[in-house]
Amino acid sequence: MEKPLVSVIIAVKNGERFLAEAIESVLSQTYEPYEIIAVDGQSTDSTEKVAKSYKQVRYIRQTGQGVADVPYYQLNLRTDMGKIPEVILDILSEG
Repeated sequence: MEKPLVSVIIAVKNGERFLAEAIESVLSQTYEPYEIIAVDGQSTDSTEKVAKSYKQVRYIRQTGQGVADVPYYQLNLRTDMGKIPEVILDILSEG
């Protein structure tokens, strides 16, 4: 039986100092398969550069529209393995 895909979503804004450590923590895990998605809240530091320096990380920059971004994430966080679990969609749509 194949293990389910785990999506690790790292929400970050101006977190260049800590992002590499967070990504390395995920990469050191033994569970597979997983994907790492860094969602950047319009950082003005080098957060994007840090995220994109890891080939295993999918980088998404928020457009700054708040809850209006939810349809964007619902469409773009889908993976080849399936779609976002309903519990995550519920969290994204709260507010």
